[in-house]
Parts: sequence; structure tokens; C-alpha cells
Amino acid sequence: SMSITAAGQVLDGAATRKSRALLAYLVLARDRPVSRNLIAAAFWGDLPEDRARRALNTDFWRLRQVLLKGGLEPKRYLDSNHEQIRFRAETSRVDALDFSETLGQATQRPPESASDEALADLSSAVALYRGDFLEGVYDEWSLQQREHFRASYQAALDYLMRGSLSRDRHDEAIRIGTQLLYLDPLQEHVHRILMRCHVALGDRPRAIMQYRQCEAFLKEHLGIAPMPETRMLYGELVRTVPAVRLASPTARRPHSPSPRSHTPAR
Repeated sequence: SMSITAAGQVLDGAATRKSRALLAYLVLARDRPVSRNLIAAAFWGDLPEDRARRALNTDFWRLRQVLLKGGLEPKRYLDSNHEQIRFRAETSRVDALDFSETLGQATQRPPESASDEALADLSSAVALYRGDFLEGVYDEWSLQQREHFRASYQAALDYLMRGSLSRDRHDEAIRIGTQLLYLDPLQEHVHRILMRCHVALGDRPRAIMQYRQCEAFLKEHLGIAPMPETRMLYGELVRTVPAVRLASPTARRPHSPSPRSHTPAR
């Protein structure tokens, strides 16, 4: 997903999917001038060079119109000449770039030794991720960026989950782990962490259910059994759950003495 805002107002204008994608492409270049020929090949590689350049000029014009209709001066944000276009990154805040930068800074240490401040910063960065990058755009460059940001998002969640676990914040670790499994239910290590968290909270039945869910996903999607480490953890859980025996209807009840008979006094 992508939105352009100025002074709290969303700028729509006459933006097309291509013009929005063009802006994203320029933004991700991180202040570097990009060759018009390179942009044309990335977006309109199936067209002859002259038609691709004309298509680029058209969508670049549309992008400038979006800024103008939002009361913004295009030259403040975009430098361009006959050969190159550059997005002036210093003029704007870009959530995608903030996310990547914070992820790099906050995860320099193992999650078990990360500071509370680093985890809080990373949690704020994760909140910036509101959906896959440029959904609906299927150019090769956008597919690569989409996968990059999705993988970074999952890595950030995994880091936060481990950080929460190391601080015995089991409810929080479960919440984050559940998000991870929503993205990819085949992450077996996440199932194991959730199992341990449920045990720490005194809910062994829920931990066993987590294992069975993991087992079912792996069997259905990959046709394999859980790893030995996961099965071993499950075995420990089963051995420590107290057995409950239910008496069958025909089972003999413990003998209880019948009340004594009293002969009425005469």
C-alpha cells in the first residue's frame, strides 16, 4: 500500500498506479539521480525505447500534477533533466525508509541483550508497516522490494518476540508470535516458542494444542512431521500433564459400610 500526505491531507489528484509506483521507485533510490532510460526499462521494458520514454514523460507529468494539486511545488521534491530524475529525500519523511533504518539500528545486538529503548523503537517501526509494498504492481523491481520489506517485517517481529520472551513477557511474545504465524504458519520455531510461553503461563493444554496445530500445518502443506526438537518438547509436555481417569459406568464403586440396623426398643 502507498499513500502521499501533506499537512495531514492525503494527496490523490490524478495519480495513476504507474505514477504512484514511479514515485516509490524514485524514493527508494535514496536521493540518488536515476537514469530516465533505466526507469523506462524498469516500467515499460516491453515497449520500444521511444514509446517507453514517452510513457515515462506522461506519468512523470501526472506525478507533478498530484503535487501541484496538493499545493506543493514539484521542484522542491523532484530534480529532473533530460537524462535523469532525482527525488529530494531531505524534503520528506518516508515510512518505508524510516522502517528500514530503524530496523538496522535497533537489531545490532541479540534480542536477549537489546535495550528496552531499542525494542520500543523497533515496535514503533513495525507499526509503520501497514501492508505489502505496492500491492497490485507486478513489475520485477516492485516484486523484489515487496519481498524485501515483507522479509524485513517478519525479521522485526521475530526479534521483538524473542526480546519479549527473554524478559518473561509471555503474553506479549504470544501476541507477536501469533502475528508471525498469520504471515507464515510453517515457522516451526515460532510454534515452539509459543508452546513454551503457554507452559510458562500455566496453560499446558494450550501448549499441546499449539503442537498439534503445528503438526497439522506441516503435514498438510509440506507432507512432513515436526522436527525432533519440536517432538521432544511435546513429549515433555505430555509426560508432565497429569493423567485424568474417568470411571466407567460399570466400574465398581468403593465399598461403603451400610448403616446399622436398629431394633426398636421394646
